[in-house]
Amino acid sequence: MKKNTENTQGLMAETMGAIYENGLTTVSGGNLSVRAEGGVWITPSGIDKGALAPGDMVFAREGPAGGGPQGFAGKHPPSMELRLHRAIYAAAPGLGAAIHVHAPSLMAASLLRGLPRTELMPHIAGVTGRLGLVPFATPGSEALGAGVAEAMGGGAETALLENHGAVAGGRDLGHAYYRLEALNLLVRALSLARALGGPCGPPEPRPQLWEARPCAGQAEVGVAAAGDFRGELSELGRYAGRLYARRLSLSNPDMFCLSHRAGRGLLSGAAGLPLHRLARGGGGWAYADEEGAASHHQRVHLAIYRKNPAINSVITGMAPGAAAFALAGKAFSTEIIPESWMVLGNVGLLEYGDYGDAGMAADALGGFTGGLIFKNGPYICAGETAARAYDRAEVLEYSARAIAEAMGAGEIRAPGAEAMAALRAAFG
Repeated sequence: MKKNTENTQGLMAETMGAIYENGLTTVSGGNLSVRAEGGVWITPSGIDKGALAPGDMVFAREGPAGGGPQGFAGKHPPSMELRLHRAIYAAAPGLGAAIHVHAPSLMAASLLRGLPRTELMPHIAGVTGRLGLVPFATPGSEALGAGVAEAMGGGAETALLENHGAVAGGRDLGHAYYRLEALNLLVRALSLARALGGPCGPPEPRPQLWEARPCAGQAEVGVAAAGDFRGELSELGRYAGRLYARRLSLSNPDMFCLSHRAGRGLLSGAAGLPLHRLARGGGGWAYADEEGAASHHQRVHLAIYRKNPAINSVITGMAPGAAAFALAGKAFSTEIIPESWMVLGNVGLLEYGDYGDAGMAADALGGFTGGLIFKNGPYICAGETAARAYDRAEVLEYSARAIAEAMGAGEIRAPGAEAMAALRAAFG
């Protein structure tokens, strides 16, 4: 029992740390909880959310949904939103954890008092589940708890709280976190996509493309016992950290893949391990070949390696700028920003369904094409090294954001044919 309690407290501290690092909440805002026998584990009130330790967590014993004299165990008082969390568990018995955040993009969406169209990105919709909208009520009040309970009890899994923020429930903390980060990315991308002419229509859902499953043929590789792969694993760990720190990918292991060629197979994150844990280093990598590929992402990467001998590292990810172009269905012209052209070369635009054919990405990459964007879907960047693939992913995202923001402010002026001719003469 003591071990389970320590594990719960540790996971709560880790998750809140990831939420804060991801920019989804402030030092004083946001809270999370875990359902437990005899009560609820919840984050404390008034303690820095970017520096919580396991021992800071509070156990609130069972009692009426509105609070009362049931008592708490811990060195701090519980979050002021304890009523909200208790109301969620009472209304939705299948949920094991809940998270409430005040991310700027989610708060912006809550100010509009409408729900974003998750069907525009089917894989995002598959993560967030059904959305709900909760009428405004005073934070910490019984009325707010009742509104969230009505939404969650009615089948919503993620909800916007009018003029307040968002809340998500899940089977565990990781599940709830993935829902909030996915919704946050969609809202940010939709805002940028409007500057590009608005999102295009929803594609046919293909959820199987986004599922990572443990596979008996996939062997986990420890850093200490990596042998010939030690250098590659060290480099992968470095760029996993940067992918997470720069928000170039969601943390959900179903939604990204960072890999490196390894003989006839590849090295990538082990199935089920989130990016924020890979980013901390110390392991979590696996070797996979055609028989041991645990996800469609890995199969796409393997096809790219087979087709393109010069490519040794590939990234599949989701980031707001690239997702804006994916939503708008617009081609990404690197020639608008010549230095982006120098790093990325061309960026191809493929249909959403093309990601279902591993050969499509393999055929489209290589030569002078260093990146791909799939309509309503992810981006892919590749390179001769992990550093090169990462550099392209970072430049793709930063350039996409710059172009979308510029288009929202006025008319873009490109360098022109003569300037590009001079650039090609100087840099090949």
